Amino acid sequence: MLGMVLATILPCIVSFCFVEPPNAADAWRDFFVEFSNYDFPSIEHEDGFEMLYYENEEWSDASHAIRVQLTPLIERARSIASSEQCDWQLEYSQGLDLLVPHFGHMREVQKMLHYSMRGELDLGNTSAALTEMNAMIGITQHSAESDLLIGSLVAHSSFKLATSDTTVIDSATE
Repeated sequence: MLGMVLATILPCIVSFCFVEPPNAADAWRDFFVEFSNYDFPSIEHEDGFEMLYYENEEWSDASHAIRVQLTPLIERARSIASSEQCDWQLEYSQGLDLLVPHFGHMREVQKMLHYSMRGELDLGNTSAALTEMNAMIGITQHSAESDLLIGSLVAHSSFKLATSDTTVIDSATE
């Protein structure tokens, strides 16, 4: 009787212990579709021209309203960035024909998170700004998950953007 119970339970236990964690690259691909179709707002510069929201350096109620509007995308990006495994399943055998479009998308997501981080700092929310910085570092790790030189360069650039605002780091030590 005990043997039958073990024979029934053991495959469940083994499959539970050896289940691969979800691949963040799959979640990123789904996210990039939504992200690419999103109508991102522009901000009117004081000199009269329009610029993309993340190029804004001045914080106003309108700037914060844009950041709040982007909250669902920001939260989803944070969630994916916290995933440990990210295998882009690149076909290195393609040689020079290998395409890596995810790098451009990841850079845009980082700009969105950086915008959110700066907004949180403007409001004095150091903890929330550190959360955004942590997500940006997660994206940096996902960018580095390839054997390509361009992957290393993008990861370096991503890390520089994530750590460019030393106000976050300085205020975290206080």
